Amino acid sequence: MSPADAERGVEIVAAAVEDGPQTRAALRGRLERAGVPTAGQALVHILLAASIRGLVARGPMVEGEAAHVSVPKWLGPAPAALSRDEAQARLAQRYLVGHGPAGAADLAKWAGIGLGEAREGIAALGSEVVAVPGDGDSVFGLAGAEVPPPLPPPRLLGPFDPLLLGWTSRRDLVGDHRGIVTTNGIIRPVALVGGRVVATWGLAGGALSIRPLQPISPGDGEALHQDAAEVYRFLGLPAGNTTVAG
Repeated sequence: MSPADAERGVEIVAAAVEDGPQTRAALRGRLERAGVPTAGQALVHILLAASIRGLVARGPMVEGEAAHVSVPKWLGPAPAALSRDEAQARLAQRYLVGHGPAGAADLAKWAGIGLGEAREGIAALGSEVVAVPGDGDSVFGLAGAEVPPPLPPPRLLGPFDPLLLGWTSRRDLVGDHRGIVTTNGIIRPVALVGGRVVATWGLAGGALSIRPLQPISPGDGEALHQDAAEVYRFLGLPAGNTTVAG
């Protein structure tokens, strides 16, 4: 793809989402009608470029997939620019809201920043953070954070779920199970029981299949089947026959 085609592709995608949420197929059609290449990974790279520029983001589910939307319309106007110190502190604070208690090394891995920058961000929060007792490296939580609720019942989590992102080690969540995160960085959809990964799952041809990594009790299996019905509902798909492989 030439630079000119790439620029035109970004412009077409940005204009398309102004009309409302757009599926990948709909965007591909608009690009092809305009003569912009979409074969191979071309469409993916156009969407990536538009996303990096802050023009599009993933929004609501349409026809079983996350449609692309206009960032200004979906998220509102961009916030005022922050200084470097303010940005580091904001990043650390938001990370700890979703992941705390956690350490500076966890923040660095999650955000793709240096360990020193992560430490500076946490330190900049001052009295907003408290050290949490534990072994090894220092771990911090937000002062006055709510007590975590009890573990949820068995759940199916989608690919790249935030629970498995942003840690130097996932062992507490996945144990000795292999293949949850592939060598090329794909994080598979998983089933949780008691806050631990017990299976992977997939959706092919409108049918959901659960692949256990360890024995699952009948009661937990039934709960996962019930959650599978919620997956169909969320994706706007007709309820299918959920199977347990193996």
